[in-house]
Amino acid sequence: MNEKKDINLKTTILVLGGTGFIGSHVVKQLSESNPQYELKTLSRSSQNLNLFGVEYIQGDVKNLENLNSAMNDVDIVINIVGILREQTDQTFQKVHVEGTSNIIRACLNNGVKHLIVVGGVSPDPVARDPFSISKFRAEELIRDSGLPFTILRSSMVFSRQIELGVLGNIFQSLIKLKPFAVLPDGGVGKFQPIFIDDLINCVKYCIERNEIVLGNTYNLAGLDIWTYKMLVTLVRDVTKVRRVNINLNRLFILPIAWLLSKLFYNPLVTVNELRQLLLDNRVEGNDLVEIFGVNPTPLSKDVFE
Repeated sequence: MNEKKDINLKTTILVLGGTGFIGSHVVKQLSESNPQYELKTLSRSSQNLNLFGVEYIQGDVKNLENLNSAMNDVDIVINIVGILREQTDQTFQKVHVEGTSNIIRACLNNGVKHLIVVGGVSPDPVARDPFSISKFRAEELIRDSGLPFTILRSSMVFSRQIELGVLGNIFQSLIKLKPFAVLPDGGVGKFQPIFIDDLINCVKYCIERNEIVLGNTYNLAGLDIWTYKMLVTLVRDVTKVRRVNINLNRLFILPIAWLLSKLFYNPLVTVNELRQLLLDNRVEGNDLVEIFGVNPTPLSKDVFE
């Protein structure tokens, strides 16, 4: 169990999923922002990494022993673990639900003072797909855990590197599906893109002013609404990739995605990923400005220049 630390000593922070798109940015910026932060990260792909003076630990949220060991003498845990596609034992149930249950148990075992969760927009309790059910159940487990927690839900996240995140997935689809740019249902899915630095500023706020945010769930997004078609156009403009838009109805493309997932270990797109592109990914009650005082960085072509 953790003992109460002197306020002048370092704050030890464990980032779960610290080698992914969002996690790696969080780890880098936290390590650079405050010399009092002592950073550790646990990830399935952390072997032999040594970046930013951070302790990298190879492990899995599905393994309670890994978590208990990593959380020894940890003050704050930031959970950014999440998957959009299932592969072998990396299922929505095992990662999101059972993984969250393990994280909660390890936090309680080690006296963690604050669990900060960074995830997507509000999970739909009505949806019957495994992904939505797992995300909704994970949030329920956290709220019922008795842990000091804060949940940050965000819309699509972008950085200055267009080849990363959702925009990177769009770029890869343009490369692989040459000469077409596929728009499910015409690309009508809606997003409120948030800049990675703006999201990380909210994480820092949760660390530094935890007395304000404990026990709360916040929705974070940029101010502008983008359709998937608009995002595809932006990626094409920035990368100078010429493609012909092709509109495909969901009733046609979803069965194809299902078939590809059965035939290939790593298909271009999965049913769940397509569903996320078709949903309304806007947030209700954007807390970015009102609660966290962050002036949103708009998504535009200039961000990447």
